[in-house]
Amino acid sequence: MEFTKMHGAGNDFVVFEGDAGLDYSDLSLKLCERRFSVGADGLMVAQGVDRTTVKMVYYNSDGSRGQMCGNGARCLAWFAYSKGLVKEREFNLKTDAGIVAARILEDESVEIAMGRPVTASEFDNFFSDEEVRVADRVFSMSYLLMGVPHVVIPRPHPDKDELLLYGPKIEVMDRFPQGTNVNFVTVETPDLIVIDTWERGAGNTLACGTGALASVYALNRLGLVGTRVRVEAPGGTLFVTIDPEDRLFLQGGAVIAFEGRI
Repeated sequence: MEFTKMHGAGNDFVVFEGDAGLDYSDLSLKLCERRFSVGADGLMVAQGVDRTTVKMVYYNSDGSRGQMCGNGARCLAWFAYSKGLVKEREFNLKTDAGIVAARILEDESVEIAMGRPVTASEFDNFFSDEEVRVADRVFSMSYLLMGVPHVVIPRPHPDKDELLLYGPKIEVMDRFPQGTNVNFVTVETPDLIVIDTWERGAGNTLACGTGALASVYALNRLGLVGTRVRVEAPGGTLFVTIDPEDRLFLQGGAVIAFEGRI
């Protein structure tokens, strides 16, 4: 099997063209294990549907299937374009979270249109700016669905130890029935935030695209940031835009690290 190793702001993936109808859970566990295999935050399968659509299937590094991954979608979009699965610079990705519009920009970065987040649902208790006790601490947090569930927690300054201690606890709290991703975010200016994410099913990653989107949206609702924000993650820079209709766009580089054969 031939594969491509890619990353978006350090959020890394094993990507290959395959049958999206098959179950790749075991393969994801095997290939994503660092040091003993290729190593990645997730595994993605691309399958061409027609000239304007590519099917995207995503697996977390623990073998669980994920509905969506923002940086993964950008990487898979570049993979599909560079491999000729689509011919135009604008096309659709068919994901478990719905259709995502992708665009290859002139500077070769990739932008995806993620639509509007879900902040109200009869199936889940989403909320904004609530105080929640986690073990011995109380955090002000927001909870929303950006393709996948996200908690956004503003912090006065970045603290990796704090994220590593409380992120796993928040992920599995009873009030988050699907489990949740956890973003600790520091607002530097209205157009710049620093983010660190504990991802559901993957642990602490160098970047999270849907986490960047969820964080900017949640902070914008609180009046802390504007509608065009630079997001500095440990692995690199992303840009999030909110349009007048509350639709969100994620932009950044999608890098091929290497190609190989297993």
